[in-house]
Amino acid sequence: MKAILEKNIFSYFPVVICILLFCIPVPLIIAFEIYVIFFIVIFTIYRSYDKEFKLVIFISACFRFILIVVDESVMPILPEQTDSILYDTAASQILDNCANHLSLFYRVESVTNIRSYGFIISLLYNVFGEYFIIPRIANALLGILVAILVYKICFKLFNDRKAAFISMNLVLFWPSILVFNSYALRDTLISLLTFLMLHKLVLISLKEKIIKSIFYIILILIIMFFFRSQNVFLYFGIFTLFTIIILFRANIKVANKIFLLLFMSIILLFIFYKLSPLIIEVATYPFRAHPGRVEGGSAYLQNMVYNNYLDIFLYLPIRFFYFTFGPFLWNFKTMFQLLSAIEGIFIFICFILFIKHFFKSHQKRLSNIEVFLFIFCMTGLFANAMIDSNFGTAIRHRIDYIIIFFIFTGIYLKNFKIKII
Repeated sequence: MKAILEKNIFSYFPVVICILLFCIPVPLIIAFEIYVIFFIVIFTIYRSYDKEFKLVIFISACFRFILIVVDESVMPILPEQTDSILYDTAASQILDNCANHLSLFYRVESVTNIRSYGFIISLLYNVFGEYFIIPRIANALLGILVAILVYKICFKLFNDRKAAFISMNLVLFWPSILVFNSYALRDTLISLLTFLMLHKLVLISLKEKIIKSIFYIILILIIMFFFRSQNVFLYFGIFTLFTIIILFRANIKVANKIFLLLFMSIILLFIFYKLSPLIIEVATYPFRAHPGRVEGGSAYLQNMVYNNYLDIFLYLPIRFFYFTFGPFLWNFKTMFQLLSAIEGIFIFICFILFIKHFFKSHQKRLSNIEVFLFIFCMTGLFANAMIDSNFGTAIRHRIDYIIIFFIFTGIYLKNFKIKII
């Protein structure tokens, strides 16, 4: 009898699994299924990549899953984000409107990004059920796709798998990125669009898939307009500045450079004339947006008020320092701010390595795409530093730009060794 029982013990496993499934909440089962599908797709697409590549993706994904599940279902361990509540409310209202055959955005706050991201969340709710954990899980997986794009960009730039692998690991396991990828916020989607755009620009610089990449970039900018319109205007300014720099770097006659510069100036003046109300609105954005950012317990430089454009330029260096590397060890107020302050020290090291790359490269001519990434990163940091005056918001908004630090940091860290005496 004992032998028969031992022989058939495995036949009870399906019953045990079914009982466990009845005990596990439905949202967690759905989240787990989404993860399984994600892994099947990713490991199928990247089946030719080495085991280390797949392993770090798996570990990071598991860590993100555990973090979200614990915060959502066991005990809150992450600071609350009011924006995520706004998006969830908008998504629920959109579902109610559809159920009652009302206008899609009836009684939804009339802010484009809230409506757009709320609509995305409502689609997830419609497919998987109205569980708040679902958009959080989706963002965690989008964050992994950002890391994969960073790997591809770094490898295309330097043709070095080890450097690309290090850069990807920094994105996968950087604390603030892990945390903000775990919220139901639009920032992760914007990061994915941004680095998809940068990847296509890298391909164009290498003369690969040019027409297809241009189409993707235009499409990305159109989509991004609905989630963070100010980024589109910022990117247009960066592209304009980059074009001017390329003209000066080009190996053509001075007369031709002047002609092309004048031609560009005429086009820009025409655009300004046709879109002057919109451009004036963008130009005055720091004066309108800054007062709303000097709020909350983590606000900084509260006494720096803009009265004119000269103030913006005078305050910009110190604001850049606070935005990019803050909070600091001498002004943290919570445990999370302390961790962010420690993280800021490492961001400063990555920044030094990032700057070192461009100064050290005087021995060889920098590629145009390297110059573009430098301009993109620094302009983005300065533009956001003008407006943000809250460490919580600053940490979110600087993520896309410190990731560019990581792309150039990997090439130095690949030879870094710790010697134990």
